[in-house]
Amino acid sequence: MVGSILITLSAIASPMQTIVYGKIFDKLAQFLSGDYSSVELFLHDLRVLIGAMMGIAGGRLIFAWLGITVWLIVGENTQMNARKSLFESLLHKDVEWLGTKENLIGSITLFFRCIEEIRSGISENLGLFVQTIASVCCLFVIAMISLWSLTLIICCSIPLSAASSWVFGSLTAKYATRENMQNARASKILDWSFGQYLVKTGQLGLGNVITAFSACVLFGTEISSVGDIVALLNKAQASSNTIDALDFEDHYSMTLENLSFRYRNTDSDVVNHVSTTFTLSQINFVVGESGSGKSTVALLLSGFLEKSKGEMFVDNVNFEFLAPEWFTENVCFVELRPLIFERLLAANLLLGSNFSNGDRATETLLEEACAFADLTGFVSQLPNKLHTVLDSNKLSGGQIQKIGLARAWLANRPVLILDEALGSINQKLKLLIMEKIRVWRKNCLTLIISHDLTDIRGLDHVVVMEKGRVKSSGYADDMRSILPKLSLVSVKAEDDLVDSHTETTETYNYMNNPAILRDLELMPAAGLQVEKTESLGLIQIVKFCYKTTENKFLIALGLICSLLGGVATPGLSYCFAEVLLLIVKYSFSPSNGHGSVVTWCLIIVAVSVAELAVTFGSHMSLQYALEQWILKLRKLCLAKINDQDMSFFASSKPSYLNTLLMNDTRDLRNLVSEFLLGLLLVVSLTLLGLIWATVIGWKLALVGMAFVPLVFLVTLTYSFLLQKYETAYKDHVADAEKFSLEVVTAMRTVRLFGLATQLSSEYTDKLRRLYRAGCKRAVSGGFGIALLEFCGTSATATVLYYGMYLIVRQEYSQKQMIQVLTMLTITVASASHLMKLLPEIARGQRAGTLISRILTLHELPVECDGTENRALPNVNKPVLAFKNVAFAYSDPQSMSFKAVLRELSFEIYSGEAVVFAGECGLGKSTITQLILRLHQQDRGEISYHGKDVRVYDPEWYRCNVALVGQEPHFFEGSVIDNLLYGLSGSARIRGEAHVEECLLAVNALEFVEKLPDYLDTIMGKECLFSLGQLQRLSIARVLLRKPKVIIFDEPTSRLDSENLAKISKLIFHDLHEIDPRLTTVVISHDPRVMAQASRILMVQKGAIAEDGPFDELIEKNGAFAQFMA
Repeated sequence: MVGSILITLSAIASPMQTIVYGKIFDKLAQFLSGDYSSVELFLHDLRVLIGAMMGIAGGRLIFAWLGITVWLIVGENTQMNARKSLFESLLHKDVEWLGTKENLIGSITLFFRCIEEIRSGISENLGLFVQTIASVCCLFVIAMISLWSLTLIICCSIPLSAASSWVFGSLTAKYATRENMQNARASKILDWSFGQYLVKTGQLGLGNVITAFSACVLFGTEISSVGDIVALLNKAQASSNTIDALDFEDHYSMTLENLSFRYRNTDSDVVNHVSTTFTLSQINFVVGESGSGKSTVALLLSGFLEKSKGEMFVDNVNFEFLAPEWFTENVCFVELRPLIFERLLAANLLLGSNFSNGDRATETLLEEACAFADLTGFVSQLPNKLHTVLDSNKLSGGQIQKIGLARAWLANRPVLILDEALGSINQKLKLLIMEKIRVWRKNCLTLIISHDLTDIRGLDHVVVMEKGRVKSSGYADDMRSILPKLSLVSVKAEDDLVDSHTETTETYNYMNNPAILRDLELMPAAGLQVEKTESLGLIQIVKFCYKTTENKFLIALGLICSLLGGVATPGLSYCFAEVLLLIVKYSFSPSNGHGSVVTWCLIIVAVSVAELAVTFGSHMSLQYALEQWILKLRKLCLAKINDQDMSFFASSKPSYLNTLLMNDTRDLRNLVSEFLLGLLLVVSLTLLGLIWATVIGWKLALVGMAFVPLVFLVTLTYSFLLQKYETAYKDHVADAEKFSLEVVTAMRTVRLFGLATQLSSEYTDKLRRLYRAGCKRAVSGGFGIALLEFCGTSATATVLYYGMYLIVRQEYSQKQMIQVLTMLTITVASASHLMKLLPEIARGQRAGTLISRILTLHELPVECDGTENRALPNVNKPVLAFKNVAFAYSDPQSMSFKAVLRELSFEIYSGEAVVFAGECGLGKSTITQLILRLHQQDRGEISYHGKDVRVYDPEWYRCNVALVGQEPHFFEGSVIDNLLYGLSGSARIRGEAHVEECLLAVNALEFVEKLPDYLDTIMGKECLFSLGQLQRLSIARVLLRKPKVIIFDEPTSRLDSENLAKISKLIFHDLHEIDPRLTTVVISHDPRVMAQASRILMVQKGAIAEDGPFDELIEKNGAFAQFMA
């Protein structure tokens, strides 16, 4: 309401100025007719009227500034509420929806752009819309009062202009801008002719004509501008359419009765009539093959999924009566790979607990939690111990699981559900932690989803699932026939358990550390935080565009057309001056001049049509060329990002890069198009107008020229302030959007630890900071828009007064004054027009700076060097060899590092099947990443068939050395497309012929055949596939490529005993029978896997401590034997 009142008051200024403008020309006609007795009296009246114009302009400046600022703040409130609503909506979506929603991250990124467009539409555009409507009403009333007949004649053309503006504005705002200007100009032609006729016939005075004419011209212009504003409001509307407890005791039992569940868009039940009871009197295990429904049962019990049929009870209370808060307060769900937030280790551990970080009691609890999960040695190596910011990319799978367990210990909920939560921890530590869990969870309800039967004791309650049903349930001792492979372990006393290994930390001089030196060398190209780098200047961005665009001809054509359109503007102003001069002349000296007015009007029509054509050509050429340009930039940036090693992604999150490439590049496109056009038009119009005005009358031209530096000075100051506030605003936007995407990808962790309220509060704080930045931007933006109008009015008033003064002193003719006045008015207006473009220019500068930084990233040798695409096998030389290799993960910002590998050396020969063994976090997975050239070693040599791996073409090398990682990754597409991803030509044809063979080899064909659309079933919907099924599909994907070396990183961590045996047999026997020269490298903690390897490489303290066959190393009773004890 306040904004509408203020903006309406500013709108009244336009009609008031038309009244004053008409009275000024009326006074001039009276003076020329001899009605004034002296020049001083005329000048006195003129000064009063000019003072009134300036006073009205000053009032308009204040009201417009306050009004637009209020509307901008309204826009900030709207976008803050929209972001908050979107975030809250996602927080309360069920896990099934989040898992099955297609292209969720892409949709959220689109919503972010839509919210920005809604903000823009609600803020200044809606404010300007209100201002325009108020101006139209006032101008129409004044025009009708001044001269109803002329007003009605003029209004005949307005409906056509308004309809054209509405229709074309709805289609595209950019192309309609200049077209609307032509419509406004076209409406003037009839006005001039009829107005001259009325003056000639004596039906009204010059002042009436000027007042009515000025009001109607502004009336028509305002009507035309409605189309532009409506286009933006329509865009905002489209964006808007796109987005759119019980008390219990702490001793629980959970009962399932005929429970069934199926995922959306599927025809079969994943869980089918399951009935069982979980009690607190013993540990409860749910076991079965991968895909049997174990994890789905856990998700149902955790409240993440809603049942399809059947009933679930907690202490005889139906789940339907439980509030969502009950689950977050009473159930703790620990999944295979818990999410680690990019925050302090202490803050990660305290998620979901009621303890506050910082006091001594909490510190003691944190230390106990670390001891419980065997994290003490890991914490001791961190630079700031518990107060070190974690990066999940630098943590091993075992370390991540330990953090999840410590987090659960601190939360200490009555119900604990572990879903393969110890799968990446080595067997010895696993036994130790399981003992601690049994002591901790005594008389508490604990449910463990596992495929590892060695965790089960004789008195544990076991539920065996098969194909979604309960095959059997009861005490483990009573189920020996059902679980023939069950190895029931006896209870060991705590003093018999071997203490976990704690790694000693060596002291390093960080300035001698190769990892630090490497990162210091690459630091200018690392990271993308704009506040750390000075923004590129506008000229630099234009040069950047020239170097990277392929459509230079179209851009040049667009600029030339724009220049021609700009040249037409002074020509039209000259024509208008001639018509105005004729009206003034015939107001006091009637004669037959109607034909002259009509001639000038026809000339105006011709020039306007020509300008319309070249303007359309200019915008079409530029927009097409620049659209192709940003598409190319996206491809170039993606290629550059692909040329970075894995350390790049530690500081540049995918969500941030996605927003930058898909959303912010549009701001860059607008910058180049608007800045180039605006600068060219301003320079050309200013120079041409000033030169023309100087030739016609240099005295008056000098007065007008004095305003041009002022306008540019104001523009530069406004640009500096706006760039400062706009950059800060966009940084806050990026931070809020990045936080939203991280929370969405971690929704299970959010739900199971009840973090919704905490994260909602954190997000609200980010939105408050965004709102404050938006308010600062609103104040500067509102002032700039208001100052734009004030500059134009001030220049017009000053030039008008001095021109009248020169006329009465007979130094200028009427023709000279009117021509110079119109020229200078348009020149100053065109110069101040650049201020309207500054918000988009500031946004584009930020995007251009970040994009250019990506494109200047170094091409790292580990990713780009090498051209050889052939390796000559030699039985006397190893396939893979490390010689004195050292590597450390480092953080250049904090100058901290963690040395992982120290003088590591080993050799692996053709046909071998070796296993790397060792404690969690000691570098096993790092070795695989170095083999695959995902990181650059700090020193030492890594060779493939006797040559440095960097001499080989990276694409060829990775086709021959393939990885099956801990975390299988699949894009949103069909199963067949995922399996054949990256294969082309004959390789793809061969792959298609062997798909079923490879699926059969990994025991995946049976469940793939049951998918709704077989191989055409869309993946990316994780809920449709169990973790074990995804693991088997990832192995099949690698087998289709027929590599020479396959690296398996914990390939059996998610598999049940039956599939573990089949996959182990495949890795260590079947594949080698098919190709005796195939080399397999396995990272594993499972003794059943290690026992089948030809060699074990024991990693300890960053080096190979022992090397030999499994039995031999056990008998040796060295480091490996202690590890396996």
